[in-house]
Amino acid sequence: MQSAIAGNQQAYASLLQRHRKSIYYQVLKMVKNRNEADDLTLEAFEKAFLHLPSYVPKSAFKTWLVRIAMNNCIDHSRKKKVTCLSLDASMDDAQTIDFSANLVTNARNPEEEIIHSQRIQLVRDLMEKLNGVYRQTLRLRFYEDLSYEEIAERLNIPIGTVKVNIFRGKKMMYELIQQPEAAVHFDSLKQRK
Repeated sequence: MQSAIAGNQQAYASLLQRHRKSIYYQVLKMVKNRNEADDLTLEAFEKAFLHLPSYVPKSAFKTWLVRIAMNNCIDHSRKKKVTCLSLDASMDDAQTIDFSANLVTNARNPEEEIIHSQRIQLVRDLMEKLNGVYRQTLRLRFYEDLSYEEIAERLNIPIGTVKVNIFRGKKMMYELIQQPEAAVHFDSLKQRK
């Protein structure tokens, strides 16, 4: 500790290495997100090292460090807290202006939702027409969101073959969508809804 307080970088590294995992898991319990926990753990160490000269060894260093990390998490949660806005209440009690018309949403309206689900069904139906190898590769890539490397490992094929299969599968899907029966299929989906 004395060496770290004196500015010894090796001592800092030793303290970081000794306590990082336990602090990380304490932070992870609070934020429940691995990336945020990693960032907040490093921030806690940074704050601790900046204030190391003010550390009074009444309690264990780890206890002091945990307290800094927990306070850091609390600050992070406060910053992240979402402020809600009522659509029924005006922004200021003295005003009678309705701001709800200015609010924008990215959500689909019911018609857009139906069209979206119809397109998904069309793509699924057209995928069934593909050769098994291309269908399987496209499913792994776009439905299971696997990387090229993961697909190659799962199918036990070279990564170049995965890339070719995805390229050809997408090309075949494009050609299928261009055919007149795809439009007929789309129209029949509209009538079912």
